[in-house]
Amino acid sequence: MATAKEEVVDITLEDRQLKKSVDVKVIGDKLYQSISLSKPDRYRSVYGGLVMSQALMAATKSVSTLHEDFLLHSVHCYFVGPTQTDPPVNYKVGHAKDGKNFCSLSVKAMQGDKINFHCMASFYKPISSVIEYQGHEMPSVPKPGEPTHGTQYTHFDLSLMYPIRYTHVLMDIIICAREDIAKEAIAGNKHPPRVAAWIRGKGTFNSSDPQNYHRIAIVYASDMLLARLVLNMYPGLPIDLVTSLDHSVWFHCPVAAQHWYLYVAEVERAMDGRSLTTCRVYAEDGSMVATCKQESLIRPKL
Repeated sequence: MATAKEEVVDITLEDRQLKKSVDVKVIGDKLYQSISLSKPDRYRSVYGGLVMSQALMAATKSVSTLHEDFLLHSVHCYFVGPTQTDPPVNYKVGHAKDGKNFCSLSVKAMQGDKINFHCMASFYKPISSVIEYQGHEMPSVPKPGEPTHGTQYTHFDLSLMYPIRYTHVLMDIIICAREDIAKEAIAGNKHPPRVAAWIRGKGTFNSSDPQNYHRIAIVYASDMLLARLVLNMYPGLPIDLVTSLDHSVWFHCPVAAQHWYLYVAEVERAMDGRSLTTCRVYAEDGSMVATCKQESLIRPKL
């Protein structure tokens, strides 16, 4: 929980607009550059979700010149080193495959001559199919705005609990937890390494924007709650470093970033200083729109 010593980072209104923050500008042939980079005080690097989103914006702008109707269906990312707010990040896009139905692009994020991040993004031409299956149903939890009285659940705003950690993230975040677990979490006690959170963008895309931009907003949000989740089991453990190593997202159906989505995450395994977490993203109607997996590096203080 936030303490009196924590102070909220001063963020301008423009920086609060997700739509502007993830955008990139063209500076050459298949070469793009960040327009906005920011990080809160006491953070070692720029938020990983922002770097992923800007890289995907570069890939999307590149693929749209060839296939305007292609949609992002998966991205696989590797964080090679920390990204700082200066100098700007250059995103170099390369085409690995360009076919009739699929187009795969690589993106390298560089500051100077140093590669901080690289990813492979795959786009596809949508098709209709009689095959449809969803193996994991959305948990039955209260939706944003619904009363929690009489249920086993409670809602609380994560950014109010941790102003330093989460005010820089351009999303509304409402944690939905069972009351008994919420009490343990707020008290700083040991609780299970899983979370369910309703998330939507601030100053995000609308129905007039391309579908791929909405998917980029989902990728931005998917990096928020995963890396530190295993630490629910180790309250009070002094931590020297928590950072993402690799991150993948698969999209299953169209999304609308201005709406609420339920992110349900759980740690699969933690060992050798690494933690693997799975996150499933659900629309309010219960359909699973995306699946994410992230491996993070966690180093306790010696």
